[in-house]
Amino acid sequence: MSSFYLGPYEVCPEQCLLNSDGLQTKLTPRNMDVLAYLAEHANRVVTSDELLEKFWSPVASDHAVHKAISELRGALGDSVRNQHFIKTLPRRGYMLLVAPSATQRKPGKLDAFRELVWGLFAGINYRHLATGLGAVALLGVMLVLATVRQPTVATGFSGRVTVGLEPFTYRGDQTESSEFLREGLQTSLLNQLSRLKEVRVVSLDATSTDGGNPEQVDHILQGTFFEADGEQRVMVHLIRSSDGVHEYSERFDLDESGLFSVQDFIVSNIVTALSIHLDDQQRGMMYDWGTTDAIAYERFKRGDFYYNQFNPADFERAIKLYQEATRLDPNFVNAYVGLANAANNLSVFSGVSRQRELLDLVSGVHREVASRALGEAALESIRAVEMRMAGNEYRRQEQQLREQILSGNPPSYALSHYALLLIGARLYDEASRFLDLAEDQRPFELTPDESWDYRVTIAKPAEAIRRRKDQLMLRPKHIGALGPLARALYQEGREAEAQWYLDRQRDEDIDGITSDYTRLVIAVLSGKLQPGSAELDALYARGEDFNYNNGALAFMLGDLDRGINFWSQLNPLQMRRLLNVNHDSERYFPASVLENPRYAELLESLDVGKSWQRTLMEGVIAMREVTGVDLSVAARKAYTNETLVLNNTLWAAQPGHSIAVGEGLSARYRRGPAREYTAAR
Repeated sequence: MSSFYLGPYEVCPEQCLLNSDGLQTKLTPRNMDVLAYLAEHANRVVTSDELLEKFWSPVASDHAVHKAISELRGALGDSVRNQHFIKTLPRRGYMLLVAPSATQRKPGKLDAFRELVWGLFAGINYRHLATGLGAVALLGVMLVLATVRQPTVATGFSGRVTVGLEPFTYRGDQTESSEFLREGLQTSLLNQLSRLKEVRVVSLDATSTDGGNPEQVDHILQGTFFEADGEQRVMVHLIRSSDGVHEYSERFDLDESGLFSVQDFIVSNIVTALSIHLDDQQRGMMYDWGTTDAIAYERFKRGDFYYNQFNPADFERAIKLYQEATRLDPNFVNAYVGLANAANNLSVFSGVSRQRELLDLVSGVHREVASRALGEAALESIRAVEMRMAGNEYRRQEQQLREQILSGNPPSYALSHYALLLIGARLYDEASRFLDLAEDQRPFELTPDESWDYRVTIAKPAEAIRRRKDQLMLRPKHIGALGPLARALYQEGREAEAQWYLDRQRDEDIDGITSDYTRLVIAVLSGKLQPGSAELDALYARGEDFNYNNGALAFMLGDLDRGINFWSQLNPLQMRRLLNVNHDSERYFPASVLENPRYAELLESLDVGKSWQRTLMEGVIAMREVTGVDLSVAARKAYTNETLVLNNTLWAAQPGHSIAVGEGLSARYRRGPAREYTAAR
């Protein structure tokens, strides 16, 4: 597509650039595609589903569209509140407010006239207009609007709004406690709502103004108490006075033993709902995320916050908040997606029984979304999470990802997740180039996969230390960064620093499985764990949750028989850990293990050996014309000779950064005394 202009911006699709007054802004290829598509269809509303189908795939959720629109607004100096270029039409889609043109056009008198006309008609309710003027009059108005472009600046929230608080009514026999609650709730609401920025609150019980006329209010807050069978309930409604639309409704069940806490909870929810509904920017974002329930949206955003802390305790908090959001709005599809993602990440750090519970939870989410027919994109996305959590469906994942990439228009996470499979098979070089093709995902973005994290995984040891510390600056409790950082620091001879990060990992690790693995590695490297010791026997006696760790421990100590025994007992749910972690564990295995044919036979029996590696190599070859990525020299040699790649294909090609087979336990890593090993809690 050739270059075009949007207001002051020259849009260059081929170069993915926005030019304005000599300044250049780089867009991602996907975002530029979306902008160009909106420009191509500037005369109509473009739906989220249309953008998903065009530029992502059926397995993406509308998180992707929301993110792209948000980033485009940022590049154009736009915002949800001040929509200069891209208009959000709740539950419909998006539309350009500025007509694309072949040449740059300066605003003139005609533009001022157009803005004036649009200003006159911007607030018209066309359904009411049709009733009042008739079809002919409506047609005339629409013809005027059809010839006049929308203004470049949309109206946003300005000035103060007035909320009228009506006396709460009561149905049933009033008791002293119920009267106390009713009076207290109304007083608290009046006080708390008065603190909202740009909101004026008045009581409608006896309020009047000049000349005795009733106070004019923009919104009315009503409440009704009910009592039946000894139980109390309160219903609250926020109503727009201009048209009677119910902007917010909620039901609360009361407990006389905690009247103050119930009162605080109700007030907090109502204040939150009002702050969202009365602010154009927040309300627009709420609609963008797919809900009109302000409390559900607030729970969802809090869930996102905890999800992004990336540690088990906060994943648990996020799950509860996402569940509350779906209870409040059963059609809130993005809350279901968030719930599935939080359960997926928590599963990585959980024992087998909890993994089963989380898998059942995600399966239930999938059934719930399917029963509501909330969209193929969400269903496929949640199904992809199910497959990952199951642990033994990775071949189906590989096939699905390969098909998506071969389509020529894959979602970004297809490339990054295929890279994750390549990393697990030690094909680091190939994975690195797949990640280069994927759109870069940064911390604090809710995405199916975080390619920025995968890049750290394959970084060279010294560089990985710096990047892990950068991660922890943003997410201080990131349990997935703490362990690898502690191990890398110990290998660099920085024992005290390593122990500090290990202690932090232990604090965050509820089930103790991932921190146990880190402590095992450090204990073996320091020489504190020796074959035949009573302490080692106690570790080997632990339950199935530690089968992977105990197998890795046995291999690190050169005990091939015991290592094979533990890994042969891995539960299907634990296969995901084997796929994701074994490439790291092998750095600490001696050559006597890695070069033994029995070890290769074990991997093959678990379907993570040569056959699996060759499947991924064949995938890279099959996708070469689409991705431009070919096998590295090391991988090509192994593929031709039908051998197993044991050294990762990236570092081995870079002198000074290779960890050769068995080198992980050589004398260079035995750094002297370390803190005594203690078993996981």
